[in-house]
Amino acid sequence: MIVKNLPLIFKEGIETFCYTVVTPETTQYFYDNVTGLVKLGFKKIWLMMACGPLWNKQKGSELRLQLEHIAKIYPGLLKNKDVVLLNLENWLAPFRMNTELSVNIDGFIYSACLSYLITDDEIRKKYVIGHINDMKGSIDELESKRLTNEEAMDVIYRENKIHQNLASNIEVGKIFTRFSQNLLKVLIKDKLWDKYKELLVLGQKR
Repeated sequence: MIVKNLPLIFKEGIETFCYTVVTPETTQYFYDNVTGLVKLGFKKIWLMMACGPLWNKQKGSELRLQLEHIAKIYPGLLKNKDVVLLNLENWLAPFRMNTELSVNIDGFIYSACLSYLITDDEIRKKYVIGHINDMKGSIDELESKRLTNEEAMDVIYRENKIHQNLASNIEVGKIFTRFSQNLLKVLIKDKLWDKYKELLVLGQKR
């Protein structure tokens, strides 16, 4: 249903972006997944890593190779199709947690990553910052309760008791950081960075 209605959403000019989250099990499909999203018509795409699972060296190497393939075609996607990889502007080291406000299916509001990365329902409820049916103030009041990137990392790894996986996640985060930094340099060299910034601002103004 979502895919069927995407052309209508894009035609109406509704500001839309998507996340594609690569996991240790899906590294070999990452390039295909990204190009598939472009074919569907998405213009703004977040490339994200799964936070929490153990990434071994083999999976890290696979991911690095996939990102190299993406980096090779990206200048053309930006130049000819106006595709913006949001990582280049908003990536945080060692890796980025999603802390935007999100409403879970039960109506409770969280910093986004907590709503799906904390696996225990009772533990998750400790981090509720509101409910969709109790909105009395402005959205800014809820925004002020959002976790920072570092706070979200601490909560996820501590509450899920997965500190043993943190080191491997940081290493994968470094792969993403280098990808973003190197690709940014390529865009500047190819005089495409101004176009990237214009497209980013255009989307924000909508």
